[in-house]
Amino acid sequence: MSDKSGPSISEMINSMLEDVVALLRGHLELAKAEIKESVTSFIRSSVWFLVALSVGHLALIFLLVTAGFGLVAAGFEPWAAFLIVTLALLACTGAFIWAGVRKLKSLSKSHRTLDAFSETAETLRTLRDS
Repeated sequence: MSDKSGPSISEMINSMLEDVVALLRGHLELAKAEIKESVTSFIRSSVWFLVALSVGHLALIFLLVTAGFGLVAAGFEPWAAFLIVTLALLACTGAFIWAGVRKLKSLSKSHRTLDAFSETAETLRTLRDS
């Protein structure tokens, strides 16, 4: 009979595989939590923005009509006054679209999850190579 002083190699490998699976499950749970947190925060912010956008839209309509009538009072023909207001509005729209596209391109990824996966992969490579 041989005297065992510790766990066998197969037990150690099984234990290591269980640890890796548990670690990967933990990474997936972290990713789920990050996504859930981001979506919840986005929805809460969106509600306030939608309310503000609705009220702001009404205010903008009144402002544009006022500007058109102001230009008519300043001596412009009605069609020319409202054309000027419309062209100014189209220029603003283009500027906002450009700013929105730039902002979308700069959105970041989930850095914590990517960093954790990278760290795990590096650790596994180190263990495999040694």
